[in-house]
Amino acid sequence: MALRDYNTEMEDYTRLASGAARQLAFAGIAVVWVFRATGENGAPVLPKGLALAVLCFALALALDLGQYVVGWLIYKAFHRRHEKVAQRVGEQRGAGERAKYEDSVEMGVVLANVTHGIWFFKVVAVLAGYFPLVCYLWGAWRRAV
Repeated sequence: MALRDYNTEMEDYTRLASGAARQLAFAGIAVVWVFRATGENGAPVLPKGLALAVLCFALALALDLGQYVVGWLIYKAFHRRHEKVAQRVGEQRGAGERAKYEDSVEMGVVLANVTHGIWFFKVVAVLAGYFPLVCYLWGAWRRAV
């Protein structure tokens, strides 16, 4: 397998994990909603310990959106920067020999790693949300048995 194929495989796994993290965050919020109680004024009240779970799930969803927004901003800025460079090169070469729009340019590892870092923390936030949720469910099950 070519080295670029391994990168493609990695991107497929991160895309699948990202979708799974999003679904698990929504599912976690739904499970917490099932166990809500009603307060004195009729407002929903979360059982003790589940507020942290909801906070982690909400953080994961915010990071999910943030990953796409930050990725778009990085790629847009990168594209614009190289577009201006290509324009300057074309002006220096003269009208007959412009820099090609299809020329290959490489993005630095640091820029790509920003979105990878956000992805990592998104997955960690989902896992962190399930810890108090599973502990609560385990305790509720033990009390019921």
